[in-house]
Amino acid sequence: WRDPDACAEMGRANRDWVADGQPFLVAYADNLTNVDLGALMAAHERHQPLLTMGLFHADQPSRCGIAEVDEGGRIIGFEEKPARPKSNLANAGFYVSDRRLIARIPDRTPADFGLDVLPRLIGEMYGVVVHGDIIDVGTPESYARAQREAGRLGLEAMVAGRQGDGR
Repeated sequence: WRDPDACAEMGRANRDWVADGQPFLVAYADNLTNVDLGALMAAHERHQPLLTMGLFHADQPSRCGIAEVDEGGRIIGFEEKPARPKSNLANAGFYVSDRRLIARIPDRTPADFGLDVLPRLIGEMYGVVVHGDIIDVGTPESYARAQREAGRLGLEAMVAGRQGDGR
């Protein structure tokens, strides 16, 4: 995609692909993960919100998009990289939604999920804490870390850029 800060535009550009109304997964491309995304899909099917967001407990919440969640799992607040985070539940960069989401993406460039879309969906999103490793690969340093950690995660083939079982 041409602009990494315009990830919401990717959804708008692919509206025909999701027109059938079936749930779809949005996954940020700068993460290496072994998270069970099937569990996120199942939670979305159970609760049927506009969007289900994968969450994790962040060690440094001021560096992440932070969600506030009520007792039932509904997201009641979201702020991108807050100076004073209200929780440590961070956006994992995995969402499940359907075609209703496309209409909620602002019709301008750039359009970012964390800044332009998610704050407008407060009360219409459900949060699920995902389990597994999430490693940012958006910088040379973090990509080097992902290469070192790939074996432990069972993801050697993904980091090496190969398909298959990594042998």
